[in-house]
Amino acid sequence: NILFNTEFDTKINIDELYDSIKKTDYNTLKSYNKILERIHKRIKTTAKQKYNYQCYIWRYWACNLSSNLYNEFYKLGGENSLQLPFSLVDKSYTPLLQKASSGEGSLTMAYDVLGRGILTGKYNDSFKFSGTDTRPKHKYFKGENLKKNLKLVDKLKNIANAHGVTPAQVAIRWVVDMNFVDVALVGCKTPDQVLNNVNIFNFDISR
Repeated sequence: NILFNTEFDTKINIDELYDSIKKTDYNTLKSYNKILERIHKRIKTTAKQKYNYQCYIWRYWACNLSSNLYNEFYKLGGENSLQLPFSLVDKSYTPLLQKASSGEGSLTMAYDVLGRGILTGKYNDSFKFSGTDTRPKHKYFKGENLKKNLKLVDKLKNIANAHGVTPAQVAIRWVVDMNFVDVALVGCKTPDQVLNNVNIFNFDISR
């Protein structure tokens, strides 16, 4: 995945940016520079023709790359940052995040911090998801993993109750407290979720 940060005199129509990226063929890592040139050209042409102003791409990031691909991406001019899934239910990328943070001085970003929602405490083994929801097929919600994760959620609830917060707040705080994680990315659907998810610094989970 590549995230493009663009700078404009005024805001560009996001649909034009999305269409440009969607039409691009991502074959190999070494084609990224050509991709950037093509997207840059499309956006700039669109901006000039439709909105009569200039724009340019000035940063781009990557996520879900292996260690080798990440190093190649950085050599090609990619931003020195790394974004990977990291949570109480998936710590598998801990070594890579630690290496990026300390050894390479990268900005590290963790996503899937709530384990596709299971760490919110809202779900149990009998919860019925909607027909389009893919979570029943995800490893967090299947078999022994689900049993193990629900036991973890019970512990989260105990900690949360002791501090008067939610299990989600405890799970987010745990990630933020890791010294090799600079940014925790958390999805929010409502204003209340936004407020709850940022209000995580008024309790100490080590107690």
